[in-house]
Amino acid sequence: MAETAHSSGREIGPLEQGEAEYRTLANALPQIIFTCDPEGRLEWVNDRWIELTGLSLERTLNNKGGLGVVHPDDREEVTRRWVEALATSTPCEFEYRVRTRSG
Repeated sequence: MAETAHSSGREIGPLEQGEAEYRTLANALPQIIFTCDPEGRLEWVNDRWIELTGLSLERTLNNKGGLGVVHPDDREEVTRRWVEALATSTPCEFEYRVRTRSG
């Protein structure tokens, strides 16, 4: 198993290298990209999310903070579809309104 030197000087394995490459790519794209754990909790959001919403990564990930920028009229549907996708392990795609940094 090959390891690569990290900028901190420590060696990183292929999984960490792959994760770093994924995040670099996700941050280069104009779309909002996020990752979740198996229970559907946000683990990471790309820079576009932070630029759009003005929320820090910590605030977004803390206690469903990301849902706070979803328009109140859309929250119930977003939550319902998200729970359904998690329960059935099926992909889903939907649009909803978010409050941006500028309101």
